[in-house]
Amino acid sequence: MDFTNGNAGIRGTCYEEAMRQRSMERARQALEKVAAAVEAGRLKDQAKIGARAQRALSQHHGYRYYSWEVEGRGQFRFFEDPDKLQAEMGHEGKYILKTDDAELTAADAVPAYKELSTVEWGFRDLKDVIEGRPIYHQRDERVEAHIFVATLALFLKRTLDHQLAAALPELSSTDAFAAMKSIGIAELNLNGRTTRLVAGGGRDARRVLAALGIKDIDPPTPEKRRTERQM
Repeated sequence: MDFTNGNAGIRGTCYEEAMRQRSMERARQALEKVAAAVEAGRLKDQAKIGARAQRALSQHHGYRYYSWEVEGRGQFRFFEDPDKLQAEMGHEGKYILKTDDAELTAADAVPAYKELSTVEWGFRDLKDVIEGRPIYHQRDERVEAHIFVATLALFLKRTLDHQLAAALPELSSTDAFAAMKSIGIAELNLNGRTTRLVAGGGRDARRVLAALGIKDIDPPTPEKRRTERQM
């Protein structure tokens, strides 16, 4: 079943075009690192060059847009593949859904799919964001607690998505989490007094903070918490 219509197709195309361009830019940067390593002589073996190039293409779906080749000895070249790119652009804004529920209408299938897809994607993406490892529980109450905490985390993540959608539609909550990693904290001990220094982070981190209206990025201290409680 194809649920594409004119307006939805235009909105979908604009959104997916922005996502594609962002993926292409990130994949290009990954490939440029491979090219730089080859040019500097740090990467010479053709098999290793190919392996690094394949890893770079696997990131951000780069294999959908780029191709590469090794020319002669130690010459690596990558380029936008017009056939691949045209094929990807041809799918932008078009969606096909198939269901085995004969009683589900086309109008009902779309929101049902989006709801299911959003939940599945959210939990899967959340594990990547927090770099969670597999946890094997032995007791039912711990399983329930794990699900509860994961649900709260997913709720917060989806809330962040909605907040960013209004101010920074080009950034997802996953991008925001990645950007915030550029904020650094250091503690210096000077003459017996500990001073905490907080770096402001990169450009995207500052944009996220501004979009969320967060001005104070200093982590709370015991003195700060006492003052806030008194206020």
